[in-house]
Formats: sequence, structure tokens, C-alpha cells
Amino acid sequence: MSAPENNVNLTPIDQIKPNPSNPREHSTEQIAQIARSIEEFGFTSLILVDETGMILAGEGKWLAAKQRKMTHVPTRVISGLTETKKLLYVIADNQLGLNSTWDQELLNKAIEKLEKEAADLDLTGLSLQEIDRALADLVPEQDWIGEDEIPSASPTVITLPGDLWTLGKHRVLCDDATSMEAVEKVLDGGLADMVFCDPPYSAAYSGKTSRKLTIVNDDLGAGFYDFLLKACTNILAVTKGAVYICMSSSGCTRSTVRSPTQEATGPRF
Repeated sequence: MSAPENNVNLTPIDQIKPNPSNPREHSTEQIAQIARSIEEFGFTSLILVDETGMILAGEGKWLAAKQRKMTHVPTRVISGLTETKKLLYVIADNQLGLNSTWDQELLNKAIEKLEKEAADLDLTGLSLQEIDRALADLVPEQDWIGEDEIPSASPTVITLPGDLWTLGKHRVLCDDATSMEAVEKVLDGGLADMVFCDPPYSAAYSGKTSRKLTIVNDDLGAGFYDFLLKACTNILAVTKGAVYICMSSSGCTRSTVRSPTQEATGPRF
């Protein structure tokens, strides 16, 4: 391998060719980022080529230079490599940089400093989401409540069965899904485009804490079938599209849900 220090050329861009064996891909967005970097900082690193002008490293820079309609780019010829070593180098040049990691704390502070100086953070190559996440990590968390402290429940019951809450274009009703009157009330006379529901599993759930909390209506016994039948009949009567019903695999079988839904809609279900 030979690469003398003075082996630097200003090469016509049309005399350089991409490596057909290079597995690295460059998106349009990335090429535009590299082009902006060249515009802002100049051509800070050379494109490495073999004796024939085929790129060994720097294909992204070459593509960005073409996008900027540059006629010449700085190159260095690396000679004496076998085809095997060329392929090894192409992969290593792309991968070795990816094997490093960020010191996230230092990166966050650097981004904060640049942001305060109104620098163009797009030039970092970081995505908007990464920049926002870094800045958000620097904001001290508000200590609203102790981590293990459970706030006391309000002695006043705010929402009662039959109460309808209007939240902009959304409507939330505290009521009984087996009541068609309640269903029509929450839909305000319209139809639902789709239903995603999570009815009681009839699994007699008991909490694992010392309080062993239970869920109301979670053990309907023989009444579970009639409950699902009424609920499904109402759902299907007011839904134009798909209906998704979530059930516990341990609390019921496929037929537990299938039978009442079939009766509600017919054998086509």
C-alpha cells in the first residue's frame, strides 16, 4: 500500500468513479447534508481513490460535490492494494466510525451551547428528534411528588354514571355499554367508524398486593355470555367499520367471545 504525504491531487470530478462493490448507501437527505457541510466548512477531508480513479473512501462527498456542481475535488491515490484489501478497506472505512459512541452528557451540553449561540444545528447531521431529546434531557425534572408516595384519593366523586364529558370533538360517557340508550347518547346519534374495546374478562382477577384489589363486574359467571351478547349487539348496530375486542387468553376461550358475537351478527362473523 502506498500513500505518500504529497500524493494529493485536484482531480476533475468526471474522472472519478464509484466503487460498484461498495455496500454503503447514501440517501438524498444525507447527500444534501454533506453538501451543506462542504459549503459551510469547505472540503476538509480527501476522497481516496485507487490507481484507476475508483473511490475507496468518500463516495458521499463525491456525490455531494456533484450536487454542488463542483468541477474538481481533492483526492489522494492509494496504490498497491489487492481487490480483497480494497473491499476490506471500503467496509472498514464505513464501519469503524460507527463503532464509537457518544458521551451523551457532553453531547447534550455541546448542543445546548450551540443552541444558545443560535448556530445552525442542522450542520451537526443530527436529526431534529435527536436535538430535541438532547435539549429536553438538560431540563431539570420537576419534583411533583415523591416517587413512592401515593396521593390520597379525593373524597368527592366527580363523575357519576350518566355523566357526559365533551372534550373538543371527543365525547366521553360514564355509563353501561349494554344499554343502547347510553351508546346512542355518547355517539350523539351518529355511527362509529371503528370500535376498539376491552370488556371485562370474567377472570375473577385479584391484585397481588396485600390489599388484593378486585375489578367490578370482572366475575360475571353464567351471566358473562348475556353481557357480551348485549354489548356486541349494541356495538355492531352502531359501527360502520372494524370491531376489535381484547380478551384475556387465560380468562376465556375463543368460543367465549365468538359465540355471543356470532349470535349478535349472524354466522358471517
